Amino acid sequence: MKRSRFISLAAVTAAVFLSSCWLPEDFDAKVLIAPDGSYTFSYEGVLSNILALEAISKDAFTEENDAEVREQGAELKKEPGFTAVDYLGRGRFKVSVRLDKPAGETCHFLSKDIKLFSMETGEDKTLSVTSFSLEEKDLESLRTIGGRTWGTFTVQVPNKLKVLSANADKKQKEGKTAKNYIWHIDDPLTAASIVVKW
Repeated sequence: MKRSRFISLAAVTAAVFLSSCWLPEDFDAKVLIAPDGSYTFSYEGVLSNILALEAISKDAFTEENDAEVREQGAELKKEPGFTAVDYLGRGRFKVSVRLDKPAGETCHFLSKDIKLFSMETGEDKTLSVTSFSLEEKDLESLRTIGGRTWGTFTVQVPNKLKVLSANADKKQKEGKTAKNYIWHIDDPLTAASIVVKW
C-alpha cells in the first residue's frame, strides 16, 4: 500500500494490527472446522481506518484523506476472500469475507503480516485458532481517538475432533454433531485461543 498522507499515530504502532491501519468493529467472525480438518473462515462486520479516526478526532479529516481511504478500500477488494467492501463514510467499511482452506493449510486474516485472526496448523495434525489482542497502552491510545473494537468470534468443532485447549467465554451445542466455542470480544487484553486435533 502506498505511503499514507495522514498524520502518524505513533502511540499505537506497537500493536501489529493497529500499525496496519485497520480496526475491526461490530463483527461476527467464525471458523467452521470440518471432520477432516479443513475449515472455513468468515468475517462479517466493519473495518475502520485508524488514521482516519485519528484525523476525525482532531477535526482534521479532509476530502483528500477521504479519497485516500476510498483507495485503500479498493485495495481491500483485491485481497483473497473479500466478497463485499462497502464504504460507510468517515473511514469505515462494511466487509464480507470467506476463506475456504484444506486440512493442513495455515491462514491469517487480514494477512500473514496483519493477524487479526489466525488459523495455524501443526505437523501433529493440530489446528490452532487465535484472535488479536491489545496491550493496555494501545487501548488507551485508541480511546483518545474514539476507537473501540468489539464483536463475536465463534469456532465450531465437530464432536469427533478433540479439543486440546480453549479459553472460550461460552460453549454451545450445534445440533448433535458439533459444538460452538464462543468469545465476546470487547477491547480484548487476552486473545481468544483454541487448539483442535483433527
